[in-house]
Amino acid sequence: HIRDINQQIKLQNRLKQLAYNDPLTGLYKRTYFMSHLKQLLQYHQQTPGSVVLMFLDLDQFKKINDNLGHKAGDILLCEVARRIRSCVRDSDTVARLGGDEFTVILEDITSAQYVGRVAENILSTPALPYMLDNIEVNISPSIGISLYPADGRDVDMLVRNADAAMYYAKG
Repeated sequence: HIRDINQQIKLQNRLKQLAYNDPLTGLYKRTYFMSHLKQLLQYHQQTPGSVVLMFLDLDQFKKINDNLGHKAGDILLCEVARRIRSCVRDSDTVARLGGDEFTVILEDITSAQYVGRVAENILSTPALPYMLDNIEVNISPSIGISLYPADGRDVDMLVRNADAAMYYAKG
């Protein structure tokens, strides 16, 4: 019976990983991101605190996919994911929403300066050159930021404002 339970636990853990983690980058998927953000906002309705949401999109990513192929694009996405992850604390959440769109949720923020430093690191770190099939590639992200509760008191508004800020930054 113990063996059956262990197999079942392994299977449940594997299914959870498939449901919540992006198979390419290992980051969380949209499903987990939305659920986690909703829980955070519910928590902070009762307990004072702020949550920072960052939306990132890679500028000119389609050109890399078109010119170097999807395999090179996938390698680039994995490296960008690794670099973004290196810019935040372990307690922060990084997700890949799909394509070349990423999100970062910063919790327990103590200062606007900290948010600025993280944003600057996220903008500069992925912008460093990448080597793809012996070709040096440069790519830069655009980033949009929204803060709870100032820029939205629910998930939809917070996400819309971060997304709008990102597209504004792209322009």
